[in-house]
Amino acid sequence: MDAHKNLPGLKLLYEKYHSAEWYIIIDDDTYVIFENMLHLVSHLNPSKPHYVGLSARFVGCDGVKKPEESTAFAHGGSGILLSRAAVQVLMQSNNESQSKRIDDCMLKYKLCWAGDVRTALCLRDNGIYLEKSIAFNSESLFSDNFRWTRAACTRPIIKDWEKNNKILIEGDFSEQSDNINIQVGTGQNSIKSNAQSSILGPTYSHLFHAIYGIDGKGFDGIEFEKDFDRSGNEFSSKSRADLRIWALKVHAIDQEISDKLEENESNNTIGTRTEELYAKICLQFCKSESFPGCISWTWNPVSGKCLLKDNLTEKISQIGFFSGIFPGNYLCYQ
Repeated sequence: MDAHKNLPGLKLLYEKYHSAEWYIIIDDDTYVIFENMLHLVSHLNPSKPHYVGLSARFVGCDGVKKPEESTAFAHGGSGILLSRAAVQVLMQSNNESQSKRIDDCMLKYKLCWAGDVRTALCLRDNGIYLEKSIAFNSESLFSDNFRWTRAACTRPIIKDWEKNNKILIEGDFSEQSDNINIQVGTGQNSIKSNAQSSILGPTYSHLFHAIYGIDGKGFDGIEFEKDFDRSGNEFSSKSRADLRIWALKVHAIDQEISDKLEENESNNTIGTRTEELYAKICLQFCKSESFPGCISWTWNPVSGKCLLKDNLTEKISQIGFFSGIFPGNYLCYQ
């Protein structure tokens, strides 16, 4: 039955609240930080079709056999945000069937296994496509699968209210902002924000440090760990040669060591101790002023690359790899 709820529910919402500017479909364990929702829609016009959420892919509906062949859909458990204009498009009558477009979609996609996918396909059929937003989450902040986004200043909508409510209730995250002015529509029909619209909710950075401490030491990991990998979503990578050149420049190694490292690489005789030395240089490079904002790193001995990241992810056991994090640097500078 779960797959049948989205489109009928959306139709009912519009019929009951047809003058609303925004509609959101969420699970009962998803907590909407209202200030952050206001901040999100402040940059959007409800008179234009908007379909916003956490991007996901599917198989098994609309003849799709591979995820990459599918249209992106807003993950329903994370929340689906629709503007009034987008819903109005679905509520229009179909010239051929004389029924509403949303009703036609209910019949057309009745065998599709997921309600959020049905919603995306219906919107796509009517020329409306997903606008991706990392403000929506599919996992609890406390889940091992949660990935702290590189956009530390993003103001999220929280998944799994029961586990997060203590932090949200007891934490003081409010910020005054003089540069947010929410205005919907134009001319005589415009609506400007009230005083509450200038209050901003917590960023990902706020929540991270509320959970793991101001220095982030409660997060799983330290500066240097052997046999762990944190690769993925890197913003930069450096080769063995890049690291040798940098280490010489900052006097982390002398010319003799640099020559020995280069010789080992040429002869393909790089051992465990040499890989560990490269890993330590990679660590120092991440900590240096050369890459401000670097908060995690991985030395991949297979590719010979120092992988630099400005986001935090869980560590995965991987023999021969080295990695580390600086969670205290997961900060919002805006």
